[in-house]
Amino acid sequence: MGTKVVSADEARKNFAELLNSATYGNERIQIERRGKVAGYIIGPKDMALLESAGEASSSGGTGSGGAGASVRPEAASELAPPEVAASAEEESVSWDELSEEL
Repeated sequence: MGTKVVSADEARKNFAELLNSATYGNERIQIERRGKVAGYIIGPKDMALLESAGEASSSGGTGSGGAGASVRPEAASELAPPEVAASAEEESVSWDELSEEL
C-alpha cells in the first residue's frame, strides 16, 4: 500500500473518489499545494492506528479514545511519512512497525 500524491485542485474535483479510495481501498492520499505537502486523506484503519499510537505514547494520559479524538502533535510527528519525519526532531515510526506492534 503506497501513498497517492494529488494536487489540491485534483483533490477538490475528485474528493468523493479519493475518500472512497482511502476508506475502502486503504489507500493514503497526500495532497500537495504548489509542490508542498498540504495534508492527507487517510482511512479509518490508519486513523485508529494514529489514535492508539497517540494514546500509547502519552505519558500517563488517558487519551480521549472517541471518533473525534486528535493525536498530540508530538505523536503525529513520530508517525509522519518519511519526507515529513526527516525534518521532525523526534524519531519516526514506520506504518509497518506500528501495525505489527498493535
